Amino acid sequence: ENEIVGDLLIYPNQQYIEDNAIALAKIQVIVLVLYSIIIAFLTLVIVNRILTEPLKNVANRFHLITPGDSTRIEIPFGHKHNEIGALVGDINHMLDAVNNQIDNERDLRSKTENLSKKFRFIFERASAGIGLIDATDHLIVANPALLRLLGQTFIVDTERFSKTDFTAYFNDPQVIKEFIEEFWAKPGNQFSAVDIQLKHKVRATDRWVHCLFSKVEDINNPDDSLLEVVLYDITERAEREQNIIYEAEH
Repeated sequence: ENEIVGDLLIYPNQQYIEDNAIALAKIQVIVLVLYSIIIAFLTLVIVNRILTEPLKNVANRFHLITPGDSTRIEIPFGHKHNEIGALVGDINHMLDAVNNQIDNERDLRSKTENLSKKFRFIFERASAGIGLIDATDHLIVANPALLRLLGQTFIVDTERFSKTDFTAYFNDPQVIKEFIEEFWAKPGNQFSAVDIQLKHKVRATDRWVHCLFSKVEDINNPDDSLLEVVLYDITERAEREQNIIYEAEH
């Protein structure tokens, strides 16, 4: 029973083992690559469906909205309680704020236009002459009443009186010029008034006016400050006073 018949020697086939290992490794690499591709594809699809596509739709809808429009962006399905839903909510709140701002600006513009029309109506229809004089004593703005006073005619030419020396319309330009210079030198913005005769016109009676001056100061640009002048025709009063003085002296 214990008789030895011979020796059995086993030698490993190294080449076969290596080839088999390489083949198995290649299969595993291929499987891993396939898994990676599948995972990447699924990730791309999921991200596109859950994130990219909803954001793209939100952006497209946002681009179609005109400022002031009442249209709002709907929250994509399934995103009401996540960041996309919060983003859409913030966009809609922003659109509401923009609409409110536009409505407020429209109301303010409408009110400003109405006030402008009223002030312009007052300016143009006022019985008193109203104008603005710059620092060089040039008349830069005048209403029709002022133009009639200075031109002594109902037919006035605005361009003729624009950018002209205001003092030249008076009988004694030096007196009104000195009065304006003294008024400019006064501190503050108190009113100053003077009664003065307008420049005499041929074949026309002498006319007297009451001039009321006030400063229109620009705090940011003091050099751009203007004088507002209001003129009232006091010819009848001046004539009565002169008659009273004449009668008193004679």
